[in-house]
Amino acid sequence: MPQEPGQKTAKTQPYPQGDAAVPQCAEPLPDIKTGCIFEPFWVEPVALQPSGQGGTNWSPMPYSPDTGYFYVPGSIRTNVFERFPRQYRPGNIYTSGSQEAAFHMPLAGTFTAIDSKTNKIAWQHKMPYRMGGGSGSSVTAGGLLFRGEPDGNVVAVDAKTGQVLWKFQTGFGADAPPIVYEVDGDEYIAIATGGNSIQRSATGDAIWAFSLKGQVGPAWWPPTPPPTGLGLGLYWRIRSAILSMLPGNEPDRYLRGPSEPGAHGDRGDR
Repeated sequence: MPQEPGQKTAKTQPYPQGDAAVPQCAEPLPDIKTGCIFEPFWVEPVALQPSGQGGTNWSPMPYSPDTGYFYVPGSIRTNVFERFPRQYRPGNIYTSGSQEAAFHMPLAGTFTAIDSKTNKIAWQHKMPYRMGGGSGSSVTAGGLLFRGEPDGNVVAVDAKTGQVLWKFQTGFGADAPPIVYEVDGDEYIAIATGGNSIQRSATGDAIWAFSLKGQVGPAWWPPTPPPTGLGLGLYWRIRSAILSMLPGNEPDRYLRGPSEPGAHGDRGDR
């Protein structure tokens, strides 16, 4: 195991047997050290995968007793970790380190069926957007899996094979877990769509319910999809400019140049 005396790192680290749902090592980057999942950091910045916001965060991971699979949403992103001193100022953030998403690196995702008996991948979808901080999914006794996606689509998938069977555009980031329920013998699938700041998906306010008797068509306003790379977008530039004008905030501290501590990545992306 790589060692860092400042972190009092353990000499050994057990690695689980089986397949990982997302990459475990960062790709090489110019002018910065890169490492894998257990690479320690201290003063020198280190770019890591899957990182604190990679892999799966709080998204639900359902299990099907029929297939024996867990269904795991994941985010692929490289974060830059570093430690640096910070002077305490009332009302300002007070941490001594950061983990920012690395510039010039893709943001992507996976959706993976993991066999619970072997911890091996049964099937996997490569996604253009991050999935690990979003909706999760719900699996039914009928062999269907329903998930929301940050581009606004609700998707039905064959839980055994991973074949996509149906898509429906909801108009906003579909970043909540679908629910399954029954009323008077009719089954329904419902999902709240309103976007997610971590996914940077389109925000809104809607609840969609689906049944075999449904007659409403998809949203005619397909949302702007989330970014698949880094750089401060218009929203985050406006937000940063406004915050910098509020009492107690340092000018431009949300848009620091790359020579300052903690500025090796996109500070607006968490």
